[in-house]
Amino acid sequence: GEDGRWALKTEDGDELHLDTDDEIRFLVSSIKYPPIPVEQKEDDKPFAPMQINGSIKGDGLGLLAWWAA
Repeated sequence: GEDGRWALKTEDGDELHLDTDDEIRFLVSSIKYPPIPVEQKEDDKPFAPMQINGSIKGDGLGLLAWWAA
């Protein structure tokens, strides 16, 4: 989110909060290397040379504090 916090809604309707600097475990689903643009307009988003997509849905994944004993 814009304030540096994310809320993950569970299937039960609960909200689990994450801050952007929290350490997490996630499962990588894809890695992409987009082609380098020849030109970029000033108002374009900065070019991302690598995009990693993943998920925190699953046992042992997500915020490390969720799994602390």
